[in-house]
Amino acid sequence: MTAMSNRRIKRALVAVLSVFAIFCVLVFAFQDAMIFLNVPYSDSFEFLRSRSGFIKIEFEAEDNRIFHGVKFQAYDEPAPLLIYFGGNGEVSYRHMHIREQRNQWRYFAGFNYLFIDYVGYGRNDGRTGYRAIYEGALAAFDFAVALPNVDSERIVTMGFSLGTAAAVYLAAHRAAGGLPGAGDCVAA
Repeated sequence: MTAMSNRRIKRALVAVLSVFAIFCVLVFAFQDAMIFLNVPYSDSFEFLRSRSGFIKIEFEAEDNRIFHGVKFQAYDEPAPLLIYFGGNGEVSYRHMHIREQRNQWRYFAGFNYLFIDYVGYGRNDGRTGYRAIYEGALAAFDFAVALPNVDSERIVTMGFSLGTAAAVYLAAHRAAGGLPGAGDCVAA
């Protein structure tokens, strides 16, 4: 090999490594946007508004962040509550709409059901990340415990996929009465 071909190989290698390094920096910089699918507010609430038992939820957490979600209140007297944490891209209004259309409430007989959207999901402002998801889970529990029609001794937390991490984190930090899992993404 000549000295000229060695220089070409080195230049090509430097160019390839430079492109790879830039790619890695971009992936690192935009990882949250690529991991967390921030779904905007859906029109499913219009459907739910016409059905009995669905309550639009809005509350302010200790950090002054406003959270939104939906509660399906099957019972007016104090009853056990299932707090559900959805998978990536799953928002409360759409989730409840699908459960209602498929008549799935029989699977949760005896429970009221609460789904609070993650930061950056649904109508919630902010940027999603694991820390925000965990803090939101704690805020949802603290809000739910104070509701008059919730048996605060029997709150169950459940997650699907990404929501499993939130459910496990919540169960580790609050007195949850149960933790059925429905996914395999646990990053707590």
